[in-house]
Amino acid sequence: MLCLIKTHKYLSYVRIEKAKEFLKEDVSVTEVFFAVGFDSLSSLTGLIKRAVVQTPLAYELQRHHLKAETAKAPLKFIPHCYAARKNKSK
Repeated sequence: MLCLIKTHKYLSYVRIEKAKEFLKEDVSVTEVFFAVGFDSLSSLTGLIKRAVVQTPLAYELQRHHLKAETAKAPLKFIPHCYAARKNKSK
């Protein structure tokens, strides 16, 4: 019985990680649901919400916002210590 619980948790972890990758690649939540093999959309939503403390849609929107902000001002997302080190080497 213990082995089954560990296997189920591992499978859920792998599916959640894969779902997060798909959401980063602008795949719709419904397509992610089918791609990672969940039984229902609500189970996908619940597991992702527990893993990242957001619904899949909110996670996807946050990723879109971050991507847009990075494109608009890429230097804003480079750590200061890294930028300072790069400038010293010039």
